[in-house]
Amino acid sequence: MTSIDSTRQLLAQLQRETVALRRAGPAVAAKAAVGSTRTHAKRGQTDPLATALRAIAALDATCTQTPQQAFRAYLGAVLAAEFGAAMAHGPGFAALVDRVRDGMRADPETAREIEEAGQVLLKTARGGTSG
Repeated sequence: MTSIDSTRQLLAQLQRETVALRRAGPAVAAKAAVGSTRTHAKRGQTDPLATALRAIAALDATCTQTPQQAFRAYLGAVLAAEFGAAMAHGPGFAALVDRVRDGMRADPETAREIEEAGQVLLKTARGGTSG
């Protein structure tokens, strides 16, 4: 599998999860994250959505970059779950997350979806309030 194929698969997964979050609404999405965490825990895995929601809840609500930070936290959690803790805690992981995010944002449609996903993630992490 080439890195382009991997990136496309990641984008497709992010899009599916974003659409599901948007359709479900913040309250349902938060409950789903709890259920997903239980499922991952049974398998000895970390749930990327729950991990991201914890990080997003701690973001400064007054920061204008908060939706982008929220998406970056989510992307980092997904990549960490995909590549494992050793890589996630290794040098260069933050730069990898930034490169993936920047590559995604290069496409205008994907950039809009990232902004929307960031907003949905913020609402979900904050219990349905806009901050």
